[in-house]
Amino acid sequence: MEKIEIVGYWNLPGDESNSYSGNLLVEDGKIKLTLLGCYDLPGGTFTVHGLSTFGKKITLYKCFTTKRSMSVPGIPYAEVTSNYFIKGEHLTDDSLTFSNALLDFSGLSEWIDIGGFTDFENREELSIKYKTPEAITFYKTENIEFAFVFQSSSPIFRPTHSYTISQQTVIQIKHKNEFNLDEFWEYVSIIKSFLTLAYFSEPILQEIKFKKENKILEVIYAGQKTDFKKLKVNKRDFLFTYKNVKNQLQTIFSKWATLNKVLDPVVNILLEAFGTRNIINENKFLNIIQGIETFHRRVKKNEMEKDIFHKKRVSEIIALCPLEYRPWLQEKLNFSNEPTLKQRIEELFETMDPLLKNHLFNDYESIISNAKNSRNYYTHYSPKLEKKALKDTQLFYLTERLKIFLLILLLSETGIEKENLSNIIKESSQFLFNHLITA
Repeated sequence: MEKIEIVGYWNLPGDESNSYSGNLLVEDGKIKLTLLGCYDLPGGTFTVHGLSTFGKKITLYKCFTTKRSMSVPGIPYAEVTSNYFIKGEHLTDDSLTFSNALLDFSGLSEWIDIGGFTDFENREELSIKYKTPEAITFYKTENIEFAFVFQSSSPIFRPTHSYTISQQTVIQIKHKNEFNLDEFWEYVSIIKSFLTLAYFSEPILQEIKFKKENKILEVIYAGQKTDFKKLKVNKRDFLFTYKNVKNQLQTIFSKWATLNKVLDPVVNILLEAFGTRNIINENKFLNIIQGIETFHRRVKKNEMEKDIFHKKRVSEIIALCPLEYRPWLQEKLNFSNEPTLKQRIEELFETMDPLLKNHLFNDYESIISNAKNSRNYYTHYSPKLEKKALKDTQLFYLTERLKIFLLILLLSETGIEKENLSNIIKESSQFLFNHLITA
């Protein structure tokens, strides 16, 4: 999908009787339509219907005008940018709902690593038996179901010189009724965030297909990535694979779907750390620290002692304070019952498997101290704190350790058995983050 060009006739909303010739270009994550002889366009966002020279119906959804030009002599034209390019049907705002979707994520076939070859002999005669694997449901509620679906292709007729069987793994989203685009992206977000942890990097959503009334509609969206050079091809490229969690996957993914709602800010911070966007070292460190602090705030107890006792003590202290200083003192004591960053990280380390802690964080007391001091400095940039803050390479390694720490905390909440999680982290550390191994 590096570049797509389609020539055809296009209709604007409310003006279906007039067709404009034009060229649709999809390139570098942008969907742009140039309309000849067109100058007046609707305001806001609108939908454009098209018919290609090959007879394919096209819907451009959530379009907006980016350029208009009129010159004499000359031909007026307009440029329209679209958020969605849907091939196969003319859809309106009311009909943009679907019962089924297929998602092609990069590396999914390698991650699940299930083939349909049931028998293979390579002696004097070559013998191969193949059967497309059955779909595997990994999440199901009253209305929605997610499943791994295996698609295969092979020649229809008896081959003479060659015979190729190819298999692809996609994720199917199936709804009891229908879902709209907003709901669809919520489903994608949950799936993609889970795969990001499993891949230890951001997976690429390479292709989307919707099913509507027995028609398969191909979809391209603005911002869709097209760089597939760094694909996962080996099980060592993943933090864990399907086979590591297959016996628990439905339970794990169900808990992950709930975690996405409860710990949405934490999940987003960790996914940002695994993304491809370059971030200044200090900002990446602060983001991870914020993620750890938010995780503790939402999962653990957020008060040092019962609130009723703390309020009583604060009231008694303020009562002894001169009137003119009471507002200042009240503000200082507002968060005095919350654990400090140091106390939060200490408590979280206490929950970790000792063997895993020794493997990656045997100097965890130093990690906690450096995290506290560096956070204080990079938050306020006070010269008094500068000497205690880590910088450059040291800050990078601290950030990497804290990123793995946050990753382990999130995975531990999914219900992955403690021993299995420790084995997963220890084995993958040899290939994905061996620079952090301490023992």
